[in-house]
Amino acid sequence: MTEEKNAGQSQSPDVSSGRKTDAPAASQPYVRDELRLFHALLDRANDPIFLVDTHSGVLLEANQAAIDLLGLSKVDQAWKSLLQNFSVVRHAPLSGCLDDVPEGETHEVAYTDRSGVRRLFELTLSTMRIDDHRYTVGVARDITTRKETECALRHREQQLRTFFETAPVGIFTTTTSGRHLFSNEANARIHGYASPEEFQQVIGEKVVSLYVDAAERRELLQRLARDGAVESFETRHRTKDGSVIWIAVWAKLRRAADGTQDLIEGFCIDITERKKAVQEIREAREYLNSIVNTIGDPIFVKNEQHRFMLANDALCALMGRPREEILGRTDADFFPKEQVNAFWKVDDMLLATGLQNVSEESLTDGRGELRTIVTKKTRYVDALGRKSVVGVIRDITERKRMERNLEASEEKFRSIVESSPTAMFFYHLEPDGGLLLTGANPAADVLVGFDRSTLVGRPLEAVFPGLADTRYPDLYRQVARGDVGAQSYEAPYQDERLSGHHDVRVFRTGPDAIVVDILDVTERLRLQEMMVQSEKMASVGGLAAGMAHEINNPLSSILQAAQVCLMQLDPALPANQEGADACGCSVEAVRCYLEKRRVFKFLAGIQEAGKRAAGIVSSMLEFSRKSESRRAPVDINAVLDRSVELASTDYDLKKNYDFRHINIIRRYAEDLPEVTCTRTEIEQVVLNLLKNAAQAMAGYPPAAGAPTIVLGTSRTPTGVRIEVTDNGPGMVDPVRRRVFEPFFTTKEPGLGTGLGLAVSYFIITANHGGTISVESEPGGGATFIVELPVERRP
Repeated sequence: MTEEKNAGQSQSPDVSSGRKTDAPAASQPYVRDELRLFHALLDRANDPIFLVDTHSGVLLEANQAAIDLLGLSKVDQAWKSLLQNFSVVRHAPLSGCLDDVPEGETHEVAYTDRSGVRRLFELTLSTMRIDDHRYTVGVARDITTRKETECALRHREQQLRTFFETAPVGIFTTTTSGRHLFSNEANARIHGYASPEEFQQVIGEKVVSLYVDAAERRELLQRLARDGAVESFETRHRTKDGSVIWIAVWAKLRRAADGTQDLIEGFCIDITERKKAVQEIREAREYLNSIVNTIGDPIFVKNEQHRFMLANDALCALMGRPREEILGRTDADFFPKEQVNAFWKVDDMLLATGLQNVSEESLTDGRGELRTIVTKKTRYVDALGRKSVVGVIRDITERKRMERNLEASEEKFRSIVESSPTAMFFYHLEPDGGLLLTGANPAADVLVGFDRSTLVGRPLEAVFPGLADTRYPDLYRQVARGDVGAQSYEAPYQDERLSGHHDVRVFRTGPDAIVVDILDVTERLRLQEMMVQSEKMASVGGLAAGMAHEINNPLSSILQAAQVCLMQLDPALPANQEGADACGCSVEAVRCYLEKRRVFKFLAGIQEAGKRAAGIVSSMLEFSRKSESRRAPVDINAVLDRSVELASTDYDLKKNYDFRHINIIRRYAEDLPEVTCTRTEIEQVVLNLLKNAAQAMAGYPPAAGAPTIVLGTSRTPTGVRIEVTDNGPGMVDPVRRRVFEPFFTTKEPGLGTGLGLAVSYFIITANHGGTISVESEPGGGATFIVELPVERRP
């Protein structure tokens, strides 16, 4: 406040000192100093302070804070109408005359400055009288920020109230003594009450009555006393209608503001349905575990770190470990490193691609024995995206041993047949009584004088026309049916191709199957051969003796093996009895079974045949020469027709699939060149393809109608192309890519060895320089394509 301002009001009283401005001149310097000090103090005050003429309402003085607040200059005439810019918020309006304003009264007012900013103030007015003139002193305090804060607090309080009332979880406050203080709508609804008021009215001082078991509330109080808070504490409550629910509680212990009691504040959720679901999952898991553990094959589940997450009883037995030692550990804890690497390679591929895998593997069991297993693995992905390997193991150790023994036996039998100096013809008895030739050994070529493969599939009377009007075909049928045992006889034979005297033996090799063993003992031929070769035999006697020795060796092995078999079935030998006891049977029972199956007769026949063969080996040297595969130009269309004939008469194929019911469509090209090849091998390949097609269509309803095989031939720039197409189920791509792998098969155990297509692939590619491939898709049948060159490239 300046002197100039005071000078502008020369006759106004000095309100700051309580004296008039026309005081004696001697005292005026002192008064001015005092006024300057007083004004300086007012200007440093934070609150706006101003002086108003009470009667006229004219602003007389204002400190710096008031000037800054009001946005006025000290000479601004708007001072006179200052109060008109204030609007009363809570009290009566201020007028230009303040005569009636009570002493010390505070008004809440709003003021809008020239920039348009609205501020709130608490305005305190007080009056004073100088020389019978009344003045009003106003002090304004800015409460804008405080009001804004109060408004925000009220809004926040309303938000919290809305949150508590609309929260989906139950919110409550109780005392540790059991008195209910507060519940929101959700808490009342969880317990079956219409409103928090009803819940409060019923429960009141009986919070403990909510608990099905009071011990659960005591446990809650103990944990709160110990830890100060609980999380997800599960307990059972009773609802209004008496039913039991499960709830989960999150709560804290807090001392009341007045310090008189402890409060429990928290929230709860109804987990009844979740508990039911958990129980159902637990029961389902126990049920599935019981099923898994009753399965005889080992089953396991491994996570992405190769740790076992599940192991059934069969796996525990295989590994020789209790389940507790297996779960959580990896293959590396139980198996050799090379086996672990093989297991994990498949596991990692499966986890990455999701492609199901079936593989044959080696595994060292809990007793340290090496087992051969087939493991089928699939990938499982749970709802969280976690991947697992689910595996089922089939122990095929015993099966592999039996297969090796069977293969060895078959190879031994095949070797005997192939190297036998006697002609052996194999026949199958058809339902119509016909005996069809299914095969012959190399010595048969010598007997009949041409390739035996041209006779395969033909009836007995066509192979040996001279038997048509004899009793021997009926005798062969009786042997094939099992009506009589093995038969042997000597008889002359005569047809356009063959004549002579033969020693014939007939054996049953299986259901409706026989082998006819023929030895030419024609004296005339033998004498003629002796006359023609007399000089020759004189010079090569030593060589003949060596050859006889080589033949006698396998014959001796046969005789010795038959004798050993008889000895090992002798009940008089203790070792035989011990071996039978170990197998849980008696030697007598085994002998009884073998006698009923005529095995002893067969062994006797082997001995007899071996002895007779050894006795006449010198006369069989011509028939013991090795038969070689001969390549010759052949008509491929004729080869396909012959293969169809073989398939239609194949016993195993007919027994299981009845090839006659399959519709055969031929689409042959007429201008095909002849292909130089081994006819029997190509027939074998086509027969394998026909068998596979028949087996694939067995039991499968083709989309195109009846089971159908289409045989097609066409010419290529370098040779011919053969196509064998069926309308069976087709193959998925992983199977299609592996069909030519040795031992790969999709058939049930015991129905296939997985070698047919592998052998066919070898015959076509290695023996004939051709190619073989397959085109197929699921549900669309399969087409095997064979391409052969006209001439085999060296």
